[in-house]
Amino acid sequence: MRPNWRNSWHKPLVETAAETMAQGVYEAMIDKYSSDRENLTKLLRSHCVEFGVRYIAPYSINNNLHGLVEFCAYIPDFGSKNGAFVDFFPEMNVMDLTYRRSIANKMRAFISFINPESLGSGADFVDCLVDWGYYGSDEQYSSKMFELGIPRYR
Repeated sequence: MRPNWRNSWHKPLVETAAETMAQGVYEAMIDKYSSDRENLTKLLRSHCVEFGVRYIAPYSINNNLHGLVEFCAYIPDFGSKNGAFVDFFPEMNVMDLTYRRSIANKMRAFISFINPESLGSGADFVDCLVDWGYYGSDEQYSSKMFELGIPRYR
């Protein structure tokens, strides 16, 4: 007797294989996303140490609605008077970008989304610092930052 797939609790083999493949692709995307975030955090740490920039990486904020939200880094002296959040630019989740931007806006902080491949060299990081501008105290503004041409704002 041939089973009736429409009325059976058994799933067709093709449907099960497609679900398994989709789950595998999703898990691979999540793994790549996590490793890209970790790579960006490591790059930011090393560049901040190299150029004498204060940072906290990774940086987490406890949001009442959604719990803990993690950014790759927080750089308190750049981007705005309230600092800059730096995070990975995930191509797969526009809602996450919007949500993270709203958190930064509520804190009146600057936010920059970066792809790790675009931040490979120290010169690329300096370009980011120049674009963001320095807003920290005079004591923290080093001669190295002056030599790199990083503008100071008040």
